[in-house]
Amino acid sequence: MKAGLWIISCVCLAFVLAGCSSYGGSSLSGGSVPIGTIDGQVVLPMTRAITLEPAADVPVRLLDTTGQLLQSTSTLQDGTFSFTNVPNGDLVIKAERQDGFAAEVRVAIDNLQRKVSLRITLADQANDPFITPPKEMRLVLQPSGIPLTPNAPLAVYVGQTLQFTAQFRFGENTWKDDVPVSWIVRDGIGTIDGDGLFLAKQAGQGKIIAQYRDWSSTVVVMVIDPSSVVPSSREVRDDQ
Repeated sequence: MKAGLWIISCVCLAFVLAGCSSYGGSSLSGGSVPIGTIDGQVVLPMTRAITLEPAADVPVRLLDTTGQLLQSTSTLQDGTFSFTNVPNGDLVIKAERQDGFAAEVRVAIDNLQRKVSLRITLADQANDPFITPPKEMRLVLQPSGIPLTPNAPLAVYVGQTLQFTAQFRFGENTWKDDVPVSWIVRDGIGTIDGDGLFLAKQAGQGKIIAQYRDWSSTVVVMVIDPSSVVPSSREVRDDQ
C-alpha cells in the first residue's frame, strides 16, 4: 500500500513539474511568454526644433503584427517611456500626436534579444520627405563619413561612443541625411540618442538599427570590456 502511494505521489509530482515548465506555452523555448523590456524616448524632428527635443505626453502603443493592442502608455516630460513583460515575437510601436506628428517602429523580442532601447523621431505626416521614393539607404560612421557595410561588425570599448548618420539616396549621387529616422539598440549593449550617438554600456554583441517607414539599415556592434583585454607582449615591455 505504501509503495502504491509512493508511485502515485511521484507521478503527481512529475505532472506538476511538467505543468510548470510548459506554463504559458513554453517558458524555456520562448513562445509568447513575457520576457522582454522596451525602453525608449520620443523626440521632435529638427523641422520643429533647433535641436532634437523630448516630446512629452505623447501616446505610445505596443501592438503585435496583426494590429492587436498589447500595451499603451504616454511619454514623460523627458519624452521617455517603457514597456515591461513584453512577449516574444515581432512587434510594432506607434507614437502619434494630435497635430499629425507620428512615427512607427518595428522591433522584435526573443530569447537571445530580450532588451530593446530606442529613440523614436516623430515625422510630420503632412510633409513626407519620400514624395519621390529613395533608391538606397545606408549608415555612415562619423566624423570619418565612411559608409558601413550592412551587418558588418564594429568594435568599441565600454564607455566609448559611436556617431552614426542615416543617409538616403534619391538620385544618382544625391544623398540626404535629414530624414527623421528612429534608432534602435538591441541586446542591451548601450543607448542611442535621436541624433544617432551610441554610448556603449555593457559588454556583448548587439545591433543598431536605423528605421524610417519600410526602410531600415543595420550594423552589428561588439562592445568590449577593457578589463578583459590581455595586453600584448609588446605593450607589457613598453610599460616596463
